[in-house]
Amino acid sequence: MTRNMNQPLRVLVVGMTNTAGGVENFLMAYCGRIDPKRVRFDFLTRYENAAYPAGRNAIGRTFVIPLRSEGPAKYYRAIRAFFDQHAGEYDVIW
Repeated sequence: MTRNMNQPLRVLVVGMTNTAGGVENFLMAYCGRIDPKRVRFDFLTRYENAAYPAGRNAIGRTFVIPLRSEGPAKYYRAIRAFFDQHAGEYDVIW
């Protein structure tokens, strides 16, 4: 993929959980302070009730895939489907 330098860098953040802990606090503080004209963050999570919904929605989009415990095959199909549809949108996966 060739990136248009006039467009913001697109970053997919993976790993937001449903607990407002250290990682989630760091992600929201970091992502929320970056100029959205330069970097755009989206989130991929396994939790329908992931931490900081209002903050995530203000920063970018959130995509939810099933928990692995709901069935490994369902989980892997969801990841594959997500990347089949969205992989070309991102410059970085974090």
